Amino acid sequence: MKHVAIIPARGGSKRVPRKNLAPIGGKPILAHVIQAALRSNVFEQIVVSSDDDEILTVSQQAGALPYKRPAALADDLTHVGPVVEDTIAALKIQADSICLLFATALLLHARHLHQALELLQDRQVASVLSITEFDSPIQRAYEMNDSGEIQMALPEYFNWRSQDLPKRYRDAGMFSWWKTSPTGQQRRGLLIPKTESVDIDTPEDLLLAEALFAFHASRREST
Repeated sequence: MKHVAIIPARGGSKRVPRKNLAPIGGKPILAHVIQAALRSNVFEQIVVSSDDDEILTVSQQAGALPYKRPAALADDLTHVGPVVEDTIAALKIQADSICLLFATALLLHARHLHQALELLQDRQVASVLSITEFDSPIQRAYEMNDSGEIQMALPEYFNWRSQDLPKRYRDAGMFSWWKTSPTGQQRRGLLIPKTESVDIDTPEDLLLAEALFAFHASRREST
């Protein structure tokens, strides 16, 4: 089977400016993602779609194929779906599967991709999404109004013990991988440990990702 990875990486991030190029461990985050994908030896092609010349240069230096997307697909409102579709059409990509890799998946490891591919090889499986468990039971969440008053969002769970609540999961912000012509309809989740996944949306997320990256790097050096 032919597998192609597409990494959308626009230059206009607002909450964490230039987060795709944030330097961690001596190289931009995006370069770490590309190189983890290369080390997996899974993909016939790794493409970075961006509107930003610096991002495209970094992508090429790291070993990916840079593709400059139209400016109309680089604003704050454009969903990732049209970006992937544009990349496939513009480069005439033909593949058995497409893996959408996120440009800030700093903790992505080749083994994550191998595990996902193993799931995807099941004929009943159409797609695999990286997921991770919520840090605490989401059923115990609170709401807060404009005056600062709080109340439980789901008060029916007030008397439940945390350990009795069913587990809930969220997108781990690493990848979504799907077959282009599936024979089955199952959507599987690859569970990523919380210590191996940070979805970088805020400056605090970036600090946490950097700390976890350093932690894993120190463990590799000590073995």
